[in-house]
Amino acid sequence: MKKEKNLRIFLYVVTILSLIYTCYTVFQAYGTFTSYYQGIAYQFLDVFAYVISSCYAPLCFTILFYVMIVALDIWCDYLEKEVAGGVLHVEANEDPTKEIKKAAKEQYKDDKDLAKGAAKIDKAVVKEEKESIDEMARSQKEAAKELAKENRAELNKIAEDEKKFAAEDKRIKDKEIDETKKEAIKDAKEAEDLVKETAKQVKKNAKK
Repeated sequence: MKKEKNLRIFLYVVTILSLIYTCYTVFQAYGTFTSYYQGIAYQFLDVFAYVISSCYAPLCFTILFYVMIVALDIWCDYLEKEVAGGVLHVEANEDPTKEIKKAAKEQYKDDKDLAKGAAKIDKAVVKEEKESIDEMARSQKEAAKELAKENRAELNKIAEDEKKFAAEDKRIKDKEIDETKKEAIKDAKEAEDLVKETAKQVKKNAKK
C-alpha cells in the first residue's frame, strides 16, 4: 500500500501542475483570439473551438491523470477489502485454544522432566546408602580376618546379611521411586488432557 500511496501523491502533483498549465494555455489562447479578431463579430463557438484546438494536449493530459487517480483509488479500495477479508478469514479459521494447548503441553513436559529428575536424585541417594553399607560390610570382613575362625564366620555372616539387606532395601526403594515418578507423570498427563479437553469444548462452543 505504500507504493500506491506514493503513486497517488505523484499523480496528484502532476495533475495539479497539468491543470495549471491547461488554465494558462486557455487564457493565453483566449487572449490571442480576442486580440486577433478585435473589432470583428464572432460567436462563442468560434472562441471555444479556437481555445480547444490550442490547448487540447495539456487538457488531454489533465483528464488522463485524473482518470489514473480515480482508477488508482478504485484499485486501492479493492486491495484494502481483499486484505481485510483475508485477515478476517485467518482470524475466523485460527484456533482460539492453540496457545492454551501449547501451554498445557509445555507444562506436561516440565512436570515430566521434574519427576524424572527427582527420581534420578532419589535413586542416587539410595545407591549411595547401599554403597556405604557395602563398604562397611567389606571393612567388617577385613577386620574378621584377624579374629578367630568362629568369630570370623559369624562376623562374615553379619556382613553378608547387611549386604543382602542393603540390596533388598535398594530394590524396594528404587521400585517406590519409579512408582512415584510414574504417578507424577500420569498426573501431569491427566492435567494436560483435562486442559486440552476444556479447550476443545471452548472451541466447540465458540463455533456455535
